[in-house]
This record gives sequence, C-alpha cells and structure tokens, in this order.
Amino acid sequence: MMALQAYYDTRFAPITFDYANFLVCAEAYRQSIKLPRINLHIVASSFRDISVRDVKFMSDEKLWRVNHILMRIPNLIPSISQITLYKTPPETISYPTFPSTYPPRTPEESLTVTPYLMDRVSKFHNLGCNVQPFTASNHARKLIKDFTGDKPYFTISLRTSHFQVARNSRLEEWYKVYSALKESKFNVFVIPDFEDVLTNNEARKYDWKLAEFAAFELDLRLALYENAIDNLCVSNGTSTVAYYSSSPVKMFKILVDGQNSTSEKALLYSAGVAKGTSPSFYKENQKWIWKDDTFENIMGTLKA
Repeated sequence: MMALQAYYDTRFAPITFDYANFLVCAEAYRQSIKLPRINLHIVASSFRDISVRDVKFMSDEKLWRVNHILMRIPNLIPSISQITLYKTPPETISYPTFPSTYPPRTPEESLTVTPYLMDRVSKFHNLGCNVQPFTASNHARKLIKDFTGDKPYFTISLRTSHFQVARNSRLEEWYKVYSALKESKFNVFVIPDFEDVLTNNEARKYDWKLAEFAAFELDLRLALYENAIDNLCVSNGTSTVAYYSSSPVKMFKILVDGQNSTSEKALLYSAGVAKGTSPSFYKENQKWIWKDDTFENIMGTLKA
C-alpha cells in the first residue's frame, strides 16, 4: 500500500516542539493527495547550529530530545504507521516525499526545506485539511479515566524551564487559580515542567495535585487534556499537544518583553497570528490570551 514518505532532518530543522508543526503539515499533505498512511523518516545524523536553542543544547541533550520529542509525538497521529530513525544520512530516498524538495540540493534550499513554522499549518487549514489530528490512544484514555474519576476537572500546565526564564509560569499566581477552582468544587491536575521534575522541583513546593507522569508521557498528557473542562497554560512547546487535537486550551503570556521569539513581529511571521487573535484553525474552545498569567487575568478569562 502506497504511503507518503515524510522526512524530518535535524541538519535542517530544530529538535523542539516546533516539530509538531511539521508533522501536522505532513498529515495535511497526506490528506490532500489521498494517501492512506505516512512512513516517517527521522534523520539525526548531525544537528543544525542556527538558533539560540541549537547552540545551547549539548550533543547528549540533542540525542535525548530526538528520542523524547521526535520519536514520541508521531504516535499521536493515527495515520503514521512507521517511524524510522537514521543515525547516518539515508542511502536512498523513498517517494513520494514530504517535503517535495527533500533532500535539499543547495545551501539555500537547506534553510527552507522543512516546514516547521505554524504559518504553514494555517495554509493547509485554508485548503480544507484537518490540521488537528492528534489523538490519544484508547488505553491512555482508560488509564486517565481511572486516574481522574468522574468529577469535572481542569488542568494547569507549568513552564519552569532554564531557557528563556522570563517566559515561565508565575507559580504563585497559578497556585491562586488552583485554589480558587478547588474552592468551586472542581478537580485540578497540575502538569509540571519535566525539567523541573528532574532538577529544582519548584512545583512540589505547592500543595496541589501533580500529574508528573504527563510531563514525560505525551499520550497520557493528551488523554488528560481531551476530557478536561479546560486546559490552562502559558505559551510553551508542550501546548502543541492540546491545540493540534480537539482539546480545549487557553494559553496565556503570548508576548514576553525581551524575547525575540515571542515578540509581536516574530509571532506574525512564524505563526501568521496578529496581536489579539488566535490561529485561524483553532476551535471555539481554543484561544490565545494576550495577557500575563496573573490570577486576575486567568480567572477573568474563565468567567467571561
């Protein structure tokens, strides 16, 4: 049975959650040419050195991120039937390929060969493609049902990264939100940043219900998101798991002073999203909230 051959090459693309944009584009392209499945080829023979993150990550961390991010996210897309990891460049290329210009023939092509920005996702959406294909497995849903019970719940996903600290969640403010929701008789599950779980454990300093498993297992994270009343977070990579599915999500702290990647200009370029709006493919229950993550802003949005 013929399959789309999707190539993600770390020589030309980042090892971050921006990879989700590429996967969604590959899935949308598969739909457009009416092929039944995708064979995914992850080429990690070496790594690009362009962005601040590229330079910051040491080689061991880059290899870990290949296994933790690049090998795991594809499992959320049902049409991806095969995943192959290459530690050396592949000797042959299978067709039809996505992107169609892979492998790049010139240095100029290598800079643009991989569509990993959100603006490309919106273009596929405008063509009528489903660009929210992420789905939790049935077993993950069963495990989460056993974990959450029948009581309605919210999730709070924290960002406490060592990279671009200004973008991190305000833990004191989120604890106030947690407490207010609990007082309103809702369950609330807090997903810590995996970096925090393994280092400072800042999230454990608060008396709230942690779902640490969801920091590491994306299938369980998505299953937890799918059945929530709402999923609350600041702008961060793992939010892709929610908004490329049918899960509700409200994402705060879109703009951060002093961070080029989260400036108004950068977001318009990379995501095609103007200030005050949300991506065009978002569902009604998915929103970018262009306000800081303060207790007043978060609760005001929930009550609106």
